[in-house]
Amino acid sequence: MYGQVQPSSSGESLLAYLATRFVSQRENLATEALSHILSRSQVARLAVIRSFRLLGAEIPDDLTFRTQAAADDQAIPDLVGEDSQFGQSLLVEAKFWAGLTLAQPTKYLERLQTAGGGTLIFLVPALRADPVWQELRRRCQEADMTVEETVAPNGCRFARIADRRSSLGLISWRNLLTEILGAVEQAGEQAIASDVRQLQGLCDREDSEAFLPLESEELTSGSIPRRLSQFCELVDDLTSRLVGTPIGDVNRLRATVGKGSYGRYIRLHGVPSLILFSAQLWASKHPTPIWLRAYGSDWKPNPGAMERLSKFALISGYQAFKSAEGMNFPIILPTGVERDEVLKQAEAQILNYAVMLKEAVPVSSESLAPPLTSDFEESEDSPISV
Repeated sequence: MYGQVQPSSSGESLLAYLATRFVSQRENLATEALSHILSRSQVARLAVIRSFRLLGAEIPDDLTFRTQAAADDQAIPDLVGEDSQFGQSLLVEAKFWAGLTLAQPTKYLERLQTAGGGTLIFLVPALRADPVWQELRRRCQEADMTVEETVAPNGCRFARIADRRSSLGLISWRNLLTEILGAVEQAGEQAIASDVRQLQGLCDREDSEAFLPLESEELTSGSIPRRLSQFCELVDDLTSRLVGTPIGDVNRLRATVGKGSYGRYIRLHGVPSLILFSAQLWASKHPTPIWLRAYGSDWKPNPGAMERLSKFALISGYQAFKSAEGMNFPIILPTGVERDEVLKQAEAQILNYAVMLKEAVPVSSESLAPPLTSDFEESEDSPISV
């Protein structure tokens, strides 16, 4: 017997409602729904092809689509576009909130290379576009694939992979489904349009920041709380290691916390800074939980300091994300290694950033005083002197 039925969100589609109650792998449900729509409508297929061409992809008109197409390389893309002449020329990987697998994107691009070339498209929530794209680029570069990014419309991403006869793109569910819906409505395919709206309802729910229903695995897995605690411990240990060098100083500074964040204030070469774990930055800016935030000499993100940091970061080739709180630099954590190696590589990145901070942010007597209030957007505690 099922529990008491709760009222659904206003305007929620039937597919979205049923998916949250009965389906755990909602990416698979959305992919199958999209495949079903494309199998029934040539207009929808052409709308997909047109959307991908606008990104920069070179794909033929006569594609047919099928799901879960396995091959000898063990990579199983969610959706494959095939044509009669060239075979698999389009691979689509559909994501909501699942992470990238080890095969993505490199194994998929290698498959396209073997087949004579083609395009790999990632279909993601709009909120994940930036962090997923950054990680895709990083993995390609680690595999010695030269990523030549081009301008793409509407917040999408596209790049050609030099010497590989292949390309890599990213588009949001919202953008793609909007194009499909417009095309089928104009063609008078009302039944298909109704199906697209159902899928839009599911994707809009997944693409929102609303609280999604909890799954049993989230609550029973001990790895999630343990890992979150370990990220906070990394912040503490990184701070301790830097204080052990000539550049780090935490005099009269202490830890600060906020919603989904934990940080330690520190001066690097005298420059006011914060080493932090941030779930918000992790989810929206770059796929890493650990960050370095830099301020002006008065512990505030004054325009002059932020402008100099932006220029120095660009010259140095660093990723940097400006916010109302300060300039945020991602600390990329290595995978598949022991904790000591993670700390070593994270510390090395902060030391490199510190050299830039020393040049970009003049130190004054105001840098010595601790910040009077927390800079976190959802602060629950103010850093005070001890």
